[in-house]
Amino acid sequence: MPLTSSLLPHSKEVVMPYTLWFQKAGKEALNLVGGKNASLGELIRADIPVPPGFSVTTEAYQEFLIEGGIKEKIEKNPFTHGASGCGLLGRGE
Repeated sequence: MPLTSSLLPHSKEVVMPYTLWFQKAGKEALNLVGGKNASLGELIRADIPVPPGFSVTTEAYQEFLIEGGIKEKIEKNPFTHGASGCGLLGRGE
């Protein structure tokens, strides 16, 4: 099921992208692609060399967790914090 949004006034539904090229990301895309990927976009804008690539959007990742049936498993795992999927093993947290 594609991600949709009703952000445009002329359309009832707009398909949201699952990916965003680094050069299209920046601080304004922080909620869409996360901090590290938004920072890569800012580096490109500052003419700092960054290898070409793309980000998977946070919404696509959340959809992956839900549709794949693993969000609940991650949330129940004592070694992860929430559904971000990032475990903090061996850090005493």
